[in-house]
Amino acid sequence: MSFKKDYVAVLDEAKIFINFLTNSTPFVDNLLFEGSNDGFVTKTLLYTFGKDIHEGWNYIDYRNNATKPAFNSYRFYGKVKGSCRVTEFVLTGIEAIADTGSTYSCTPEIKIGTTLLSAETTV
Repeated sequence: MSFKKDYVAVLDEAKIFINFLTNSTPFVDNLLFEGSNDGFVTKTLLYTFGKDIHEGWNYIDYRNNATKPAFNSYRFYGKVKGSCRVTEFVLTGIEAIADTGSTYSCTPEIKIGTTLLSAETTV
């Protein structure tokens, strides 16, 4: 999953759903969760699923972390055949501008439906 250019998703949680798990071996130490800001030319390993992987929802919780992952792109990556067979995934967090400055200049827009209102518009 990738976000708009110059934006990052700051995660509170990532989760995957595994349906009909009959053998966890392909997943254990092979299913990775990674983040990147350059289309995965370089990447950061955020989580490796271990022996606790199970059928149903598997959670990665960042809510209490002092620093939460903040990347433009995220992916689940399987190192071996069958290690990335997940039914569904959900990322929970906020999308933010990728800027660490104390101020950020922008021009706000106000729209009603698809109509862009100007500063002189009376509604």
